[in-house]
Amino acid sequence: MHVWNRIPCLDTENSEVEYSRSGNTIFGIEKLALDEKVLENIEFKQRQIFELAEKPSVLLIHQSVKDKILSVTPVGCRFFKATEWNSDIVFD
Repeated sequence: MHVWNRIPCLDTENSEVEYSRSGNTIFGIEKLALDEKVLENIEFKQRQIFELAEKPSVLLIHQSVKDKILSVTPVGCRFFKATEWNSDIVFD
């Protein structure tokens, strides 16, 4: 899935993030928390599907979109709640 909508909304105070030595790149996220103040200032339609700007490999999908995707019984899709997600969850 190609998503070009990126929103910088990582709550760095409440997330547990592993940075590269330079501190410019996020290697892993042990605990993901989103900055709700940032998100509430973005129109709902614009935040139904987006990539986390700080770590573009993290794709966030609103529950209503997830429900529509699941209604067609897709193959090869897994969904995780943002509060339960971490960088290693795909290996579980």
